[in-house]
Amino acid sequence: MGSTIQLAKLTQKQVEYIQCKYFSDEELKLQIESLQSSLVTEEREYEGRPEF
Repeated sequence: MGSTIQLAKLTQKQVEYIQCKYFSDEELKLQIESLQSSLVTEEREYEGRPEF
């Protein structure tokens, strides 16, 4: 449980460093794109439902 507390204390600079160190830009872009596309499909599915 201590690790979550440490993560919460990270500064933005540390987060950026970790992202650069452990994820390539391409991997991050792919992850973000897949997240965005899944969100879009969820929204479309939601809009298609009849309102009660």
